[in-house]
Amino acid sequence: MVSRDALIALYHHSYGWGPGEVIAATGLNGLESQRIYKNFRRWRDSGWQRTMDEMGLTKAELAELSSQQQRHRQRFNSEGERLIRVAQAH
Repeated sequence: MVSRDALIALYHHSYGWGPGEVIAATGLNGLESQRIYKNFRRWRDSGWQRTMDEMGLTKAELAELSSQQQRHRQRFNSEGERLIRVAQAH
């Protein structure tokens, strides 16, 4: 399960998209988009850490993911795009 706030953060950080672009790409309506951007700051402050904790990711695993991202950008981006499509399908 992927939180909508996390999905918005992914688009924002990966592509630098603003609210209008994210809303159009995800097909959200006005009420949903307002809720997401209202909660976005809270997610950035603490939600991402809770998500990592719930998934059981360690700091070493996060460091390895970061290293993979630097070494294999295209493959890493392709996997991110695949995850976005999975999230959009649900």
